[in-house]
Amino acid sequence: MGYDVRGVIAGTALAEVIAVEFGPGTRAVGLEQGFALVPYTGTAYDHFLGRHGEPLHPFGSLRATVAALLADASRGGPVAYVEADYFGGTGQQHAAVWDGGVLAWGPMTIVFRQKTPPQGTAISQALRRLGVISPDESQDEFDAVGLRRHRHLEDWLPEMEIY
Repeated sequence: MGYDVRGVIAGTALAEVIAVEFGPGTRAVGLEQGFALVPYTGTAYDHFLGRHGEPLHPFGSLRATVAALLADASRGGPVAYVEADYFGGTGQQHAAVWDGGVLAWGPMTIVFRQKTPPQGTAISQALRRLGVISPDESQDEFDAVGLRRHRHLEDWLPEMEIY
């Protein structure tokens, strides 16, 4: 089975502010532990003229316009941008965290089929920097915050109430 996600994760109140900036129809989707995901959909991508310019390395979709928005939003608390795309045991994750108006961590890439570092995947490390707590060794931060609830970006959309 595959998995793909692109979006911003922050505390719920801050994620709701970011969702408004992402444009019409974008909503923050509640996660666990007081966090929310703002899926980076095609609509948000178009709103930011995302198809203009190259993505910021190593990301596939993140453009400078969104990175600037995240830096500004992070004055209100830490913000992570995450991307994951894998199928059949291959793929990769990318993550970065902004805090206090600057890029505070990353970007980091984890390529699957490589041994995951002891500190965890790129997304789990970013979530840890946001304050997500893994309850025990049976779950990482990715699981603890509820990112396994849906396996594909479009599966989050009904929770955004876009029809």
